[in-house]
Amino acid sequence: MKAIRLTICILSLLLPTLTSAQNTTSVKMNADPAFHRTFSNYLNANKNRKIEGYRVQVYNGNRNESNQWRSRFISKFPDLESMVIFETPDYKLQVGNYKTIYDAEAALLIIREEFPGAFIVETSIQPPTLSRPIKEEATLEVEPQLEVQEEPESTGKIE
Repeated sequence: MKAIRLTICILSLLLPTLTSAQNTTSVKMNADPAFHRTFSNYLNANKNRKIEGYRVQVYNGNRNESNQWRSRFISKFPDLESMVIFETPDYKLQVGNYKTIYDAEAALLIIREEFPGAFIVETSIQPPTLSRPIKEEATLEVEPQLEVQEEPESTGKIE
């Protein structure tokens, strides 16, 4: 009986060390070098690809003022991506990369609280890449404006 208890104690002490050897954090992929070249060429070719989407435009004017507006915007909304874009003859402060007009409108509602002159523009945007996690900066939570009426509880009787 003591031998069984001793064996169980020894196994319970050694078992975690045996199972921890199975937990590796790296994966080694054996692939043909041609695959790596082809995949690298694919990534380089699609690096600057754009899709049609929407942004919120906050300011339109000269370069110095657009940079000041951008600093002010970043201080109010640090999680949203903002960029100053030059289109002759003006510099434009645009915010976000939204694939749908609905996402852009949700962002516009929040941005207009601080920047009342903001509006939505249709433009080419950078699509999210799969090589890095999709950032939450483009997602703004807006509380629903509709009230939902609950149905009365059923009594189980058929009338």
